[in-house]
Amino acid sequence: MLELVLSRRRYLERLADAPAWKRDLIDEFDHSRSTVDRALAALTDAGLVAAGEAGYETTYSGRRCSTWPTRRRRWQTPSTRPRRS
Repeated sequence: MLELVLSRRRYLERLADAPAWKRDLIDEFDHSRSTVDRALAALTDAGLVAAGEAGYETTYSGRRCSTWPTRRRRWQTPSTRPRRS
């Protein structure tokens, strides 16, 4: 699932902003129709995107995944944070 989210992140971010039809995504991303079809099919199968009345839109899970950080962050608790001298 993580690989799918990372590879199709642009679609998730775009659809999290507002629903869109396939032809709109083809024009916006300048991708081929087959590329957009494969992306939407994979995201739909994973439950991250659904077809609605206004076009394709992200599901709750899709919206959550669209906001995942793209870089690994090193989280430190106050007790493990280095102290300044």
